[in-house]
Amino acid sequence: MSNYIIKYAKDERVRYISHLDFMRTFYRTARRCGLNMAYTSGFNPHPIMTVAMPLSVGVTSETEYMKIAFSEEYTEEEVKSGLNSAFPNGLSVIAVKKLEGKETEFAKINKVVYETELECNDCGLFSEADFLNNKSLLVMKKTKSGEKEADIRPYIYDFSAEKTDTDKMKVKMCIAAGNDYNLKVETVLLAMEKYSQGLKITFSCSHRVKILADDKEIL
Repeated sequence: MSNYIIKYAKDERVRYISHLDFMRTFYRTARRCGLNMAYTSGFNPHPIMTVAMPLSVGVTSETEYMKIAFSEEYTEEEVKSGLNSAFPNGLSVIAVKKLEGKETEFAKINKVVYETELECNDCGLFSEADFLNNKSLLVMKKTKSGEKEADIRPYIYDFSAEKTDTDKMKVKMCIAAGNDYNLKVETVLLAMEKYSQGLKITFSCSHRVKILADDKEIL
């Protein structure tokens, strides 16, 4: 059995494919291009594959990661070219790394970077400087035990906003992710509305730019 980390992208054509549907698509793609996946043992064997951070429906990305095991040994180029030859439009492999052991950087993921396009009632109501000057940003955040008020300000590491029209804005943010703390783009948008009097965000569209492990890209 050989293990690999695969970096792949999802564009607008597949933004509404769910995580489960993507896993099925990947499995069928591997079979179609002749890559023999490794399976778990037991009464209900399934492919050995782990996605670093499942992507929310409606979000595109240029930096997704998966760890996968094959029953045979392939070169990195064989895996990359094989998958790209059989993937449906909208999915593409960017890089492949063969692992020497079982090591993976997924447990070290601590930050993600998003670019988000917004439409709002009046973007002039939002001030980037005033927003970032808040010592705390208290919003309702979903947890396993329900919703509770949380201060997300310590988990926004970088943030910039560019107004492109009176009702449109582009936001880039680097926020916490991983096992220790996971902050969603939607929660940051709620804080933008709460701390900008009168601002209403009517539409948002996000694109994941980077996934960082110990502040570095995995591949």
